[in-house]
Amino acid sequence: MKDINRNKKGISIILILLSAVFILSSCSHSIRVVVRDDGVAYADKRTGIVYFYAGLDWEPAAIGEKYAVMDMEQVRMDVYHVEGLEPERWLATEDNDLFYAEGVSMPTLEELYPDTVDVMLYSGGKEIKAGTISGTADCALFLDDYLNGNEAMLWEEADTRFEIYLSSALYPGIRCHMIYLLVPEGAAIGTDTAGNEIQIKAVLYRLSDHKFIGFTEDILEKYGIRV
Repeated sequence: MKDINRNKKGISIILILLSAVFILSSCSHSIRVVVRDDGVAYADKRTGIVYFYAGLDWEPAAIGEKYAVMDMEQVRMDVYHVEGLEPERWLATEDNDLFYAEGVSMPTLEELYPDTVDVMLYSGGKEIKAGTISGTADCALFLDDYLNGNEAMLWEEADTRFEIYLSSALYPGIRCHMIYLLVPEGAAIGTDTAGNEIQIKAVLYRLSDHKFIGFTEDILEKYGIRV
């Protein structure tokens, strides 16, 4: 009887030790910053996969369970699965920073071919659904307004701000983030194709582009989206 109890106790200790090893190995799974000739990257110590930051304009549509800890010298942050996508290809943070693995091609705006544009009114630090532009034709028209629009100068705060999210069935799980502003009269100015000065009522921009595309009218209204 004593031998049986002793064996049970031994098995219990082994199970506890195995569990501890598993927990410690999970906790020690880290992704570290590496500097390469092609820029800063993030290497997964366990898998050897190298990731790159997708940029200010790209983010996950939704994040899933925790995957690892990203160790950036004095800063450590958790990184997560991107919902519906493989962690060997895509990762994200709680702040919606998006990372893609080496070998994965990030689309340009021209390659995105969005089929949904979600428009969120930004008010009081929160996003409120204002409307959706659906269908490849209307989404292409909206994107074309940005790609082929005229630059503007903005020097006053906007009256109204919208967060714009472009999604595509070609790239599920990720989306492109843009900002759309309605500005007060005289707050922005631009030029038309002939070089004439024009008054701007709205601007659309991406953080990575460092430029405002100006419009003489609220372009959201043609899609039935109003404040």
